[in-house]
Amino acid sequence: MKKRIKDEVIFQDRELMVEENPWNNRITLKLNDEPLKRIDKKTFVYTQDGMEKKIVYGGNKLKGTYITIDDKTIPVFPKQPPYVWPLAILPFLLILILSNIPALGKAGFPLIGGLIGGGISGGLSCLSLYVMSMNEKHIWKIFIGLAFIALTILICLLLGLAIVSIFTIIEN
Repeated sequence: MKKRIKDEVIFQDRELMVEENPWNNRITLKLNDEPLKRIDKKTFVYTQDGMEKKIVYGGNKLKGTYITIDDKTIPVFPKQPPYVWPLAILPFLLILILSNIPALGKAGFPLIGGLIGGGISGGLSCLSLYVMSMNEKHIWKIFIGLAFIALTILICLLLGLAIVSIFTIIEN
């Protein structure tokens, strides 16, 4: 995720680019496309008017990130809205609840549950939360959450149908 920050008071007509690698959470700060010197994992130093100034990067993807320069805090990425968590957890809960209803299996809607269904739905719930945190538009977050709910149910349904068909073949 990349974000450009312009603050004429702090950076004096220069642009700070904040880049966070989604795979290893490595943070890179560049001032006018020149990488800043890293002191530790979240502290950087740049020179302005012959003085070294320290930038501290804080927060995380879910609670929001910010940078602090000279006791001034600038938000970088906003915190996640409250509907993201229920949308991310809903696929897991739906599979746990719906797979324990025997009438659905008899009606031709056999969802796989237990360890396999819980693992699939839990993994897709985490992936849903991650993908929603990568997007800034609220409508896309809702769409991504609903798409992961549908994908989870579809995968567990197809696995359930495959298992039922295998046992039907074995019985005959």
